[in-house]
Amino acid sequence: MKKSTLNLFAIIILLMLPLSSIAQTTITTVIKSPIKIDSVSMDDVSTTEHYSFPFKDTLTFNFRKKDIDCYNIKYYVNNKRYKNQLWLNAGKISVNAHLTDTSHFIIDTVVNSPFYYHKLTFLKNIALLRKDSSAYNAALLPEIENHLEQTWSMYLALSYIDYNQNSKDNLLKLKAILVQQKTDFSWFMLYKIAIPRLNELLKVRSFNIAGFAFINRQGKTTDIKLQDYDYYLLDFWFLDCPPCRRDHMWISENLDKIAAQKVKVISIGTDKKELLSDWNKYLAQHKYTWDNYLEPANKKITEQLGISDYPSYVLLNSKGEIVRTANSVIDALQQFKIN
Repeated sequence: MKKSTLNLFAIIILLMLPLSSIAQTTITTVIKSPIKIDSVSMDDVSTTEHYSFPFKDTLTFNFRKKDIDCYNIKYYVNNKRYKNQLWLNAGKISVNAHLTDTSHFIIDTVVNSPFYYHKLTFLKNIALLRKDSSAYNAALLPEIENHLEQTWSMYLALSYIDYNQNSKDNLLKLKAILVQQKTDFSWFMLYKIAIPRLNELLKVRSFNIAGFAFINRQGKTTDIKLQDYDYYLLDFWFLDCPPCRRDHMWISENLDKIAAQKVKVISIGTDKKELLSDWNKYLAQHKYTWDNYLEPANKKITEQLGISDYPSYVLLNSKGEIVRTANSVIDALQQFKIN
């Protein structure tokens, strides 16, 4: 028999095998419901595999997944779709669930998939840390690194990117971890979102402040030159902005500490020139001595930077590259750990 004939015969045999014989992961669902369910379907989150069956209390779905992955389980009642999402280990998994009278899909227990519970616990714990950026990142990065060769890392990376989108330094820490990834996840849906977004945020953005005119405290037009400092914090604000005023108090109290980090504060008011007297009175009354300017009426600088919320901060390095943007001074100066 020729080799080509043998190969064809082997392919035919493989095609005749039931899917369960080549499946790496079998997920059995046991669903109890007080209402009639028409059908149930399950797919991986990237929809590389999709299966649908008429409803039975117990159904088995066979997937070729060899590692932790995310699955969507959907049920249909009177042409309406309801779903739940599960992160599961590979292997033989059992999912016990029920529908409520109001068509809520509740997962009761998951058998033989410890990662399902790990995910729930981890997300619950890390949600408590969101207000503390240092603690949040310190918990998230090791979890990404520990699961670097699993799709879970992409889910976490996307959360990290969204949380740290204004911190180039923090994004570089994530990049340093992801470049060690050996598994090709380009097929994974969240990879297709996370990696391009990370690369876009890490592109060098420069801002030539010398190309703009400003109004100084004497009401004269002038320009701003970046020299003698490693960083420049641009503070965009206006008089009737309570959070702007609160941040100014913090800046005043910590101005020496900020300068010790070779950071120069430059405040740029967005009030109209007609308020020059009120603006000067506010600065003099509070003894705010750092550099302060008004933006001209054409608003070109705030338009170019896309600023619409106040206060807004833009941290530049000595080359005029944007290092970080934020809406509070503490967040803007996070990398300098000024207390």
